[in-house]
Amino acid sequence: MKVASHGKNFSARAILSTVAGEGADSLIFFPLAFGGLMPVSELAKMMLVQVILKTLYEVIVLPVTIRVVKYIKRVDQSDVYDEHISYNVLKISDIN
Repeated sequence: MKVASHGKNFSARAILSTVAGEGADSLIFFPLAFGGLMPVSELAKMMLVQVILKTLYEVIVLPVTIRVVKYIKRVDQSDVYDEHISYNVLKISDIN
């Protein structure tokens, strides 16, 4: 996302990555922890509420996150872009 946006839109990238990560976490954790113990509709509600609450938290602490990221970039004197890297796990031949 950073490469595609040329390093812009940090806030949107932070929030979207939270939604994606928490969505994946919910899809794995809740069925394993509570599957068979409660109705699927309640399980789905719990998953959705968890994603919403954690994303809301990310939005609330975003000003702090932005300051911390800027500080680290200044101290480290770096801004990393993962260009020309394949994260495709099916491409074994790309492993060096």
